[in-house]
Amino acid sequence: MRVRYVCGITWISALAVTTGAAAPAPKKARPPAVQPVAAPAAVDPQKIWPASLERIAGRFVYAQVASPGGLWATFTPPNEQGEITRQVSLWDAPAELRDKLRQAEIVISGLKKPGKIEASERVSPSKRGLMRFYSETAEGTLTLRNIPGIGGAHNDAGEHQGPVVFELEHQAHSNPSVFGIQQIRDQQEPTWGVGALDYADLRASAPATADDPEGPPPVIGNARVLRGGLEIICYVDWTQQDGTRERRYRGSIRLRKVAERPEGGAALPKVAP
Repeated sequence: MRVRYVCGITWISALAVTTGAAAPAPKKARPPAVQPVAAPAAVDPQKIWPASLERIAGRFVYAQVASPGGLWATFTPPNEQGEITRQVSLWDAPAELRDKLRQAEIVISGLKKPGKIEASERVSPSKRGLMRFYSETAEGTLTLRNIPGIGGAHNDAGEHQGPVVFELEHQAHSNPSVFGIQQIRDQQEPTWGVGALDYADLRASAPATADDPEGPPPVIGNARVLRGGLEIICYVDWTQQDGTRERRYRGSIRLRKVAERPEGGAALPKVAP
């Protein structure tokens, strides 16, 4: 700004001043404060899967052939070339198999604590809900009778008495699609019946030994525990030799826990002999 006096009058004029100096650099904005990464929320295993090994410990006995589903017989009729498979009732099965299944039994006892439990959940790839996972391992004692095929090996007798390592494993989606549910039912209900949805796989293996570090074949490899913990659906696979022909019976049976009263309900009905 320049000030001058002309004839007693004060004149003020503003001058634009340009210099060769560079304009001051703008101040750099402060980087945002680093927010601490929140630790994943603790997952209560009981909310993922309530029917833990401790919860299901006890005695389970035959209740019925699992339904919908049932037993399926595969055989080659006389004078025909190919096999056929058809659904059969328990009373259509040979007496030997029928008597076995009606006396089927699982007893889970002597669990050693603490076992190992892991539970987690994460957002599904579709962002529609949560993928949920539960697994549990514990040592205990298993009594298994009259469930041929439950071990998964060919000609498995379904018999065991002694120490085992139990495993439970559950995987599920918090918001499954209608199509996904229908597809699972179409694929699995013929074999597993009510055990096609909302279950945990139950496995049991005899402990490994120094002579057999890998351990024997699974004692239980094909069984499912339902969420309430009062039912076990067991796979059945039994073959009858009829001369040069075979009849193979496959499907699943439903075992119910005895001597226990469901929450808020009446005692479980007695199972017919």
